[in-house]
Amino acid sequence: MPQAHRKYVRTTNLIERSFEEERRRTKVHRPEPDPAWMHRELKKGRNVTLRILWEEYKADHPDGLHYTQFCPFYRRWGKDLDMSTRQVHRAGEKMFVYSAGETVARWTSPPAR
Repeated sequence: MPQAHRKYVRTTNLIERSFEEERRRTKVHRPEPDPAWMHRELKKGRNVTLRILWEEYKADHPDGLHYTQFCPFYRRWGKDLDMSTRQVHRAGEKMFVYSAGETVARWTSPPAR
Protein backbone atom coordinates (compact mmCIF):
# COMPACT_ATOMS: atom_id res chain seq x y z
CA MET A 1 0.00 0.00 0.00
CA PRO A 2 1.54 3.38 -0.97
CA GLN A 3 2.48 5.76 1.84
CA ALA A 4 0.08 8.52 0.70
CA HIS A 5 -2.84 6.07 0.63
CA ARG A 6 -2.06 4.87 4.20
CA LYS A 7 -2.13 8.46 5.46
CA TYR A 8 -5.50 9.00 3.73
CA VAL A 9 -6.97 5.83 5.27
CA ARG A 10 -5.72 6.73 8.77
CA THR A 11 -7.09 10.28 8.47
CA THR A 12 -10.43 9.01 7.18
CA ASN A 13 -10.70 6.52 10.07
CA LEU A 14 -9.93 9.24 12.61
CA ILE A 15 -12.60 11.51 11.14
CA GLU A 16 -15.18 8.71 11.08
CA ARG A 17 -14.44 7.76 14.70
CA SER A 18 -14.74 11.35 15.89
CA PHE A 19 -18.11 11.74 14.15
CA GLU A 20 -19.32 8.45 15.61
CA GLU A 21 -18.40 9.56 19.13
CA GLU A 22 -20.24 12.83 18.55
CA ARG A 23 -23.33 10.96 17.34
CA ARG A 24 -23.31 8.76 20.44
CA ARG A 25 -23.07 11.78 22.75
CA THR A 26 -25.85 13.74 21.03
CA LYS A 27 -28.28 10.89 20.44
CA VAL A 28 -31.73 12.00 21.58
CA HIS A 29 -34.35 9.47 22.64
CA ARG A 30 -37.57 10.19 20.80
CA PRO A 31 -40.78 8.34 21.68
CA GLU A 32 -41.60 5.90 18.91
CA PRO A 33 -45.13 5.64 17.51
CA ASP A 34 -47.07 2.40 17.75
CA PRO A 35 -46.93 0.88 14.24
CA ALA A 36 -49.82 -1.50 14.95
CA TRP A 37 -52.01 1.51 15.81
CA MET A 38 -50.85 3.24 12.62
CA HIS A 39 -51.75 0.17 10.57
CA ARG A 40 -55.23 -0.09 12.12
CA GLU A 41 -55.90 3.60 11.52
CA LEU A 42 -54.75 3.43 7.89
CA LYS A 43 -57.12 0.52 7.27
CA LYS A 44 -60.11 2.39 8.74
CA GLY A 45 -60.87 4.77 5.92
CA ARG A 46 -59.94 6.19 2.58
CA ASN A 47 -58.96 9.62 3.82
CA VAL A 48 -56.49 8.50 6.50
CA THR A 49 -52.89 9.18 5.51
CA LEU A 50 -49.50 8.88 7.14
CA ARG A 51 -49.35 12.68 7.21
CA ILE A 52 -52.56 12.88 9.26
CA LEU A 53 -51.34 10.15 11.63
CA TRP A 54 -48.01 11.94 12.03
CA GLU A 55 -49.79 15.20 12.89
CA GLU A 56 -51.78 13.39 15.62
CA TYR A 57 -48.61 11.72 16.90
CA LYS A 58 -46.71 15.03 16.88
CA ALA A 59 -49.52 16.74 18.84
CA ASP A 60 -49.17 14.07 21.58
CA HIS A 61 -45.35 13.92 21.41
CA PRO A 62 -43.88 17.32 20.40
CA ASP A 63 -40.35 15.95 20.77
CA GLY A 64 -41.20 12.84 18.71
CA LEU A 65 -40.05 11.71 15.29
CA HIS A 66 -40.15 14.09 12.38
CA TYR A 67 -42.21 13.18 9.31
CA THR A 68 -39.12 12.09 7.37
CA GLN A 69 -38.38 9.54 10.12
CA PHE A 70 -42.00 8.63 10.82
CA CYS A 71 -42.78 7.21 7.35
CA PRO A 72 -39.69 4.96 7.05
CA PHE A 73 -40.33 3.75 10.62
CA TYR A 74 -43.78 2.51 9.56
CA ARG A 75 -42.51 1.05 6.28
CA ARG A 76 -39.75 -0.92 8.03
CA TRP A 77 -42.36 -2.38 10.38
CA GLY A 78 -44.71 -3.13 7.48
CA LYS A 79 -42.11 -5.23 5.65
CA ASP A 80 -42.60 -7.96 8.24
CA LEU A 81 -46.34 -8.27 7.59
CA ASP A 82 -47.66 -11.06 5.41
CA MET A 83 -49.89 -9.27 2.92
CA SER A 84 -51.09 -12.22 0.89
CA THR A 85 -53.66 -14.89 1.64
CA ARG A 86 -54.78 -17.82 -0.43
CA GLN A 87 -58.40 -17.68 -1.52
CA VAL A 88 -60.27 -20.48 -3.20
CA HIS A 89 -62.60 -19.21 -5.94
CA ARG A 90 -65.40 -21.51 -7.10
CA ALA A 91 -67.18 -20.50 -10.28
CA GLY A 92 -70.53 -18.78 -9.68
CA GLU A 93 -70.22 -18.79 -5.89
CA LYS A 94 -69.02 -15.23 -5.32
CA MET A 95 -68.61 -12.03 -7.23
CA PHE A 96 -65.76 -9.61 -6.56
CA VAL A 97 -66.03 -5.95 -7.42
CA TYR A 98 -62.88 -3.86 -7.41
CA SER A 99 -63.01 -0.16 -6.69
CA ALA A 100 -60.38 2.47 -7.39
CA GLY A 101 -61.51 4.54 -4.41
CA GLU A 102 -63.02 7.97 -4.60
CA THR A 103 -63.78 9.07 -8.14
CA VAL A 104 -63.40 12.42 -9.83
CA ALA A 105 -66.58 14.12 -11.01
CA ARG A 106 -66.89 13.98 -14.79
CA TRP A 107 -67.48 17.29 -16.47
CA THR A 108 -68.56 17.63 -20.07
CA SER A 109 -68.92 20.86 -21.95
CA PRO A 110 -72.33 21.82 -23.37
CA PRO A 111 -72.86 20.92 -27.03
CA ALA A 112 -71.69 23.54 -29.51
CA ARG A 113 -74.40 25.39 -31.42
